[in-house]
This record gives sequence, C-alpha cells and structure tokens, in this order.
Amino acid sequence: MSKIYQKNTSGTKNRAERQFGGFTLIELLVVVLIIGILAAIALPQYEKAVLRSRYAQLEISFRALYDALERYQLANGSFPSDLSSLDITLPGTLISPENRIIQNEDYQCSYSYQIAGAANALHCTLTKGEQVGLRAINNDTYQNKRFCTALASSEKGQEFCKSMGGKAPFDSGAGLLHYELP
Repeated sequence: MSKIYQKNTSGTKNRAERQFGGFTLIELLVVVLIIGILAAIALPQYEKAVLRSRYAQLEISFRALYDALERYQLANGSFPSDLSSLDITLPGTLISPENRIIQNEDYQCSYSYQIAGAANALHCTLTKGEQVGLRAINNDTYQNKRFCTALASSEKGQEFCKSMGGKAPFDSGAGLLHYELP
C-alpha cells in the first residue's frame, strides 16, 4: 500500500488528508501587519510627491508672471500697477482691484505694487493641503530675490521649503516664513 492511503495513527492529518484547509488566523494577521507597515511608509512619500507636483505647476505660472513683470519693467521703466497690463494671459480668473489670479482652485497669485523704495512683490500660493508658495520681492533690501514661503505653523511646509533649497528663513510678521531660494 502506498503512503497516501495508509492510516495515520498519530491523530494529526498529513498533507494528503488535510487537502485545502485555508489560512490560519496568524498567517492572515501577519499579512495585514505587513500591508499596514508598507502603507505607513508609502503614504508620506506619496503626499510629498503630490505636493512637489502641485508646486511644480505653481512654479510654471509664477515664472510666467514674473517674466512678464520684468518685460514690462524693461519696456516701461517701472513695474505695472496691476496684472491686467501684462502681455500674457494665464488660465484662471483675474480679480483686478486686488491684483489676484485664481486658477483651478489649486493656487492663487497676488501682486502688490508699491511706489519708490517699497516692495513690489509677486506671491503665488497653493490653496490646498500645505499652503506653501513662491514669492519674489523687489525693493531696496531684496533685489529680485525669490523665496519659498510656508506658514510658521506648518512643519511640513517648512520641511518642504528646506527640501527645495530654501535657507535662512525670516518671518514677514504675518506668520509666513520666507526661505531664500538659490
């Protein structure tokens, strides 16, 4: 007689008798634990990747606005008093009295124009998640300097600005930290 058909006298089932019994509770718990650990590691990395992607889109609009402001200044000798004077059209809604552009509810850009010695500033900020942004300031202290901005209350935003190469932050007085970019 072959081994498969021999009677097992020990009381335990051998492999052939057990057939397909399924998974034990311990095996299932181990698999769930492994999936949980992988998710805990992957989720923060995913969030960082999404923030970098949204920031990259913000940079494109910021650069287009900034370059248009510089072209206007070179052609006319001064910066414009509002964004409607520029030679570009960005997607989004221009709100003239406040000099703001809102695009796709993902970010908004604002422009402040001051006369003689005060700051001309272009500031674009993400409006979802971590409210990080870009700011260019042109005045007597900051000649065409670019900054990554983050709320003073946002550790993730501050970490993000540091990861973008930002250094030596200063507080604008409104709880917004400015990290100078290279």
